[in-house]
Amino acid sequence: MLKQISINLFHIAAVSTLLCLLLLQRQAAAERPTEDVFRQYKSQVVQVRVIERSSGSKSGIGSGFFVSKDAHVVTNYHVISELVNTPQSYRLEVILHDGKVLPAQLLDLDIVHDLALIIIEREVESWFELSPAQINRGSRIYSIGNPRDLGFHIVEGTFNGNIENSLYEKINFTGSLNPGMSGGPAITEDGAVIGVNVSTHGNQLSFLVPAAYAEELLRRTLARGGPIPIRFSEQARMQLLENQKDYVQRLLAADHEKVDLGDYSVPSSVGDSFRCWAQVEEEVDQQPYKSLSHFCSTQDNIYVSRRLLTGAVTFRHEYIESKEMNMFQFYTLYQAKLEQHSWNLSAKEEDVTSFRCFDDFLSISDGRFKAALCARAYRKLTGLYDVVFISAALNDSHAGLLSSLVMTGISFENAIKFTKDFLGGVKWAK
Repeated sequence: MLKQISINLFHIAAVSTLLCLLLLQRQAAAERPTEDVFRQYKSQVVQVRVIERSSGSKSGIGSGFFVSKDAHVVTNYHVISELVNTPQSYRLEVILHDGKVLPAQLLDLDIVHDLALIIIEREVESWFELSPAQINRGSRIYSIGNPRDLGFHIVEGTFNGNIENSLYEKINFTGSLNPGMSGGPAITEDGAVIGVNVSTHGNQLSFLVPAAYAEELLRRTLARGGPIPIRFSEQARMQLLENQKDYVQRLLAADHEKVDLGDYSVPSSVGDSFRCWAQVEEEVDQQPYKSLSHFCSTQDNIYVSRRLLTGAVTFRHEYIESKEMNMFQFYTLYQAKLEQHSWNLSAKEEDVTSFRCFDDFLSISDGRFKAALCARAYRKLTGLYDVVFISAALNDSHAGLLSSLVMTGISFENAIKFTKDFLGGVKWAK
């Protein structure tokens, strides 16, 4: 009897071992080695170079990938932006996987989603199909590009879905993208394009532009049959104007959250496009006071050039209170805090005008406020402005609310609309 049990246990163990081996073999077969993926698809990836005409030297590099038999190449707008902004000074070329250098032509761009479509004069044997691919969060994907001009590399990572609370749609890729890989493809092991490499925040936190936007860029270019009929800088300007019109409409129609700061109720997150933080500050020694701050931002922007980022909205509220200070001491502190609400919007003189400001007293929710509105125009992107609004409550000699709102790359009309909506969310509990 004991011998029979031993034999049965041996058979069970043997069968279990065999099943485990079969499962491991099946899993290994299901997960292609990274080197196989790279070997199959590397010929469909190129390096994109921006060349300064007079010297013939590289001014910028990135990656790209073929998306048609006719050698259409998808890359990032920021890779070729110098050609768009100063076309007389630059030209494009691509380097194939075998080292061959070919001239390239820009056909179209999508500045909002950081994409561009270029072409070389030859047919290719293999390319990526830009057809929608649905994969699950946690799936393995592969990014290919030419990091730091060191040759073509493949990076294995994980698909983690779209970024939440973002004004501009991007995919979260858990993998290490490096400079020079921008514009390369992120694919499944079967070659389905999930997204386009665009940026990284380090520590395995990288971002992709969803492939659907590249598919749309290719579709409209093929339908048109050639380059856009206007200057590329004008195309970018029109896209930025349309984008700000769209997102302001969405923000105005979205649910508005509120937060209480002292005697005031103030606007917080708008829809699902903002991320917000809070901070408490107390000083108990020389100037005893308490400060409550609430800060919200769209956490994203649009790349125009090396000197200019745009398309963001941020705002900040700060409630300051002191029971111990006299009126003069409090207003000295209040003024110092107000100056800290100034925003450093760096830009070059050739890109923007100087700020022009006007100020006035406002009545908001039966409260009295001093407010200032400042705007500067974009010189080359006519119709777009950076606008800053700052207000200070004047309702109490020992407490007050400071608010500031910054909108970049927005029409003046929409800036006024959003500022009015912003002020409508401020309530004073008398």
